[in-house]
Parts: sequence; structure tokens; C-alpha cells
Amino acid sequence: MTQPFEGRALGQGQLDGRQDHRRASGFTLLELLVVVALLGLMANFVLPSFQSTLPPAAVKAEAEKLAAKLAFLRSESRLQTRRYGLRFETPQDGLHRYRMILPREQQIVRENSDDWGQDMPEDVPLEWYHLPEGVHFSGFHVGLQDDTPGKSREIFFEPNGRTSQKVVYMRHVHASEKDTTYSLVVPPLTGRIDVVKGKANFKTAVDSDF
Repeated sequence: MTQPFEGRALGQGQLDGRQDHRRASGFTLLELLVVVALLGLMANFVLPSFQSTLPPAAVKAEAEKLAAKLAFLRSESRLQTRRYGLRFETPQDGLHRYRMILPREQQIVRENSDDWGQDMPEDVPLEWYHLPEGVHFSGFHVGLQDDTPGKSREIFFEPNGRTSQKVVYMRHVHASEKDTTYSLVVPPLTGRIDVVKGKANFKTAVDSDF
């Protein structure tokens, strides 16, 4: 009478052992799907941050940011019929930087401020924006190539939005000039301020540009 009972007990023990072995040797489909989903979410956050640290991506991002500010200043100069500009500084030692310059009536002065009632300058500069480490202005072209370090330069848009033809060059100091140079091409009258990979040629303005 005990023989069948022992056989049944042995079969149950073998079954439990196989189930434990399957649980210890792998993952379920649901667990794998959760891991894949988490990896995808991590890639969405980590990959853009990693790409932005690469020299070409960093220069391109800063060039596009500067182009947007120049386009804003040109638009405001036409809408407000006032003079707007941008000032650049390229120190030999230190981060390159720039800041927007607005008409003096755009400067907000509190009535109880010490500056209230005093004569304001014709143009009012805003705070400096510093380029990130490694990115710098490698040159300016306003009819004559100018790569002099440590020199201040300005781009101004007249009340009708006009300016002389200009090209601003940016690159990364820790990578090859060929791979990381971007050019901001500022047309003389209207139109899009383009960001071009490489060193764009300066085009002399013609009558059709005005």
C-alpha cells in the first residue's frame, strides 16, 4: 500500500523542482518588456545629453541659439522702428560672450530706483551670455575678414531692419576646424539668418538686396 504513495510523492517533488528551476533560470515575458521599456526611456534622456557634449553638436546648438536672437532683434527693429543690436567680446583668456543691446526706453527703471530721473544711455545692454567651454567665435566678416582676438564687435539693425552683410564664424577649440566650424550668415535687409556648416563665403550685397 505504501508503494503507490511513495511514487506519487516522488512525482510531485520532481515537478516542484522543475518549476523552481524554470523560475531561477530566466525571466518572464512581462519582466523583459518592462526592462526594454525602461531602457528606451533612459535612452531618450541620456542620448540627447551625450550628443550635446560632442563638439559639432555643441557648436551647432550655440549657432542656432545666436541666429534666433539675431532674428528677434531684426524683427523688433522693424516693428518698433528703433535700433537694436548685439555686442560680442572675444577675450584671449576666458569664455567668449555676447549680449543684446536695446533702445533706452526698453530699459525698465523702478520709480524708487537711484537711476530714476537720470539720463539713460542711448543704447542699453542686457546681461552677458557666455558660450560654453570650448565653443568660441573664430572670426567675423563685415566686408573684411577679422579674426583679431580680444576685440569687441557689434551688429546693429537699423529701424527698418537693415544692416550690412555679415558672417559670424563659430567653432570648437578642442576639435578640428573642418569638423566643427559653423557660419551665421546675416543678409543685409530681410530674410532668414542661416546657420551653415563650414566656413561660408562672404557675398557682397547687390542692388537687388535693397
